[in-house]
Amino acid sequence: MARLAPIQNSFAAGELSPLMYGRSDLEGYQQGLAELRNMYANTRGPAVRRPGFRHVMRAAGNDGRIFTLQVTANLFYAGLLTDQKLSIVTPFGSTPSENFVINPRFDLLGKHWSVATAGDDSEVIFRRHLCRLYSDDQNNTYARISQQVTITTPANTHAVEVNTGGTGQYQILIGTSEGAGDILTRTTSQINARYTFTPPGDTFWVTVQTTNDTAPKQTVYVFFVGIVDDTTPPVEFVTPWPEEELHAVHFIPYPDGQAIYMTHPRYPVQKLTYDPATETLDFQEVTFTSPPPEWVGDNWPATGTYFQGRLWLAATPDRPQTFWASKSGMPEDFTQGDLDDEGLEFTLQRFGKIQWMYGARDLLIGAEYAEFRVKAQQGVITPSDIQVDQQSAYGSANVQAEQVGDQVFYVSADQTKLRALQWDDNTLAYMSRDITYASQHITRPRIIETVWAQNPDNLFWCVLNDGDMACCTYERSENIYGWHRHDTQGEFKSAAVGTILGVSILMVVTQRVSGQIDVEQQTLARYMDGLLDLDAGGNEYVDGLDHLEGMTVQVLTDGAVHPDRVVGAESEPGAGDGMPGRIYLQWPATRVDAGLGYVSRMQTLPFDRGSPAGSGKSAMKHRHRIFVRVLDSAKPIVNDVRPATRYPATPMDTREPNRTEDFHVANLGRDRHAFVKVEQDLPLALTVVAIFGEMGQEML
Repeated sequence: MARLAPIQNSFAAGELSPLMYGRSDLEGYQQGLAELRNMYANTRGPAVRRPGFRHVMRAAGNDGRIFTLQVTANLFYAGLLTDQKLSIVTPFGSTPSENFVINPRFDLLGKHWSVATAGDDSEVIFRRHLCRLYSDDQNNTYARISQQVTITTPANTHAVEVNTGGTGQYQILIGTSEGAGDILTRTTSQINARYTFTPPGDTFWVTVQTTNDTAPKQTVYVFFVGIVDDTTPPVEFVTPWPEEELHAVHFIPYPDGQAIYMTHPRYPVQKLTYDPATETLDFQEVTFTSPPPEWVGDNWPATGTYFQGRLWLAATPDRPQTFWASKSGMPEDFTQGDLDDEGLEFTLQRFGKIQWMYGARDLLIGAEYAEFRVKAQQGVITPSDIQVDQQSAYGSANVQAEQVGDQVFYVSADQTKLRALQWDDNTLAYMSRDITYASQHITRPRIIETVWAQNPDNLFWCVLNDGDMACCTYERSENIYGWHRHDTQGEFKSAAVGTILGVSILMVVTQRVSGQIDVEQQTLARYMDGLLDLDAGGNEYVDGLDHLEGMTVQVLTDGAVHPDRVVGAESEPGAGDGMPGRIYLQWPATRVDAGLGYVSRMQTLPFDRGSPAGSGKSAMKHRHRIFVRVLDSAKPIVNDVRPATRYPATPMDTREPNRTEDFHVANLGRDRHAFVKVEQDLPLALTVVAIFGEMGQEML
């Protein structure tokens, strides 16, 4: 029997199709997996558990579309389309409304903020659009900022909202004096944290500070601090689109981010506008100047883009191969003429309906049966200088394209492939590449939406027709396109991305209860869906989980795993104290995270590193010992064996810390495949950087 010591130290190829199981000769096979679910393939090699989603808002309906309006570098609004209604919320889940904090985004640097530090090296540094808080590694040190706030509606419930970057833990304090937390004290590491409180009057103090009870160094970047009236009516508008037609709506952002056009082939074009001077929103039907006469009744452009200072619209039901351009610099004026700045019209001669348009390096068009480039001899497209060249003949679905670096990703006509259009200097044309080639099974349920979350992890998300999401970790410079699958209790319905100082924030629409949908935001380092971070105040119960009523939730109390609970159930059978939205705890707690659990799982491919005689596929393998190397993680389950979750040296009433070490499982039996399966079903972190060990291999 040959003795082997194999190692897999990269999982960047992601989950491979079963059709690739015989291709152990490929480099991608040695970096691939048979399954990667609810985990990312990191471009540097590790497999990383996906964070969960924090609950933002609930709405009536069975379907919905979400989009984002990026109004500044560190502020976006999320728009939720439901049955003939548009609802606007902030990333915190609140209604866009007046903020009582002066200089909430630090545009005036430290003006209006009081600063305090404890510790020799602790410091507060103000920069435009952010405040950096740093405290050193001594006990009872901190760095904090405070501001006295005066409100106009003290009788109403208010909310404090804080937006941060990085993973540092911090405290939010509301008090009757500077630095005090006698009204509210919360400790969190959420990117977007929001907590409600009852004001003691029209004046109080808000404080944000680092916290280091166990004396670690802490750095927190604070981007925004707000106090808003929580009783402000929601921002809602009436729309023309019924629920069953929402997925035909296309979104065309205006370049400055303060407006977005929405098209649908059966309804007039609509426009959502943000006024930065008054911080108000407006939604209305667009009144075009000199529109084409065909744009009437139920015959309107289905898609479009913004390019070279013009709004481009295309594909009315009666002219599906035609596109129009507005006058230069006047996106709502479609007056046509011969002058260079006037509007224009062009019709493709064949290849079916125009499905999408995208303005990147060039103006690109995806039709049912082909892809096109629109260009001009002089560079700028005008009525007298326009040329349309076919680039490929793969065909597109009616799903909006997304720009990824210098490529444009689009969905194939059968909605099962993701393709990338890329300019090729050798052929002087755009080449189309199948990004799903090695993992075609993942998108087989059909792609209905796509969204690109560039920072920090280069993730291209696809919402699937079966309610799951597929995701591709994409780094073209390293030839990495690793696919993984993601599910939740219920279904994913829609997805969008907003940006806060360059960080991509994924927003999703989910459905877990018939007749109700939820907007959720992906967290930074929490591992439950539909999550809420709640203040228990030292009690043995916590309220506020109404959106998960009747469901079994996972619970963390002050960071430690608590037994699962059923929302709304009694504290014990027959107690008669069940309350809607409440869970009872087995012990008192200050901070409670509660949400729906999900299993993160990875499984290696059938093992084949060859043998002296050639292939080792037919050999029997005996895994004597397996080591799973993890980074800053809780103990995982390895091949269905869960190690002890606590070490004897860890003090009682203390959460078992994450560890960077090798977990070991021995004597795993004999078979031909030598699969290794790693799972985590607790609401804790998991990053796998390598799987290795000792194996015997015996040819039959």
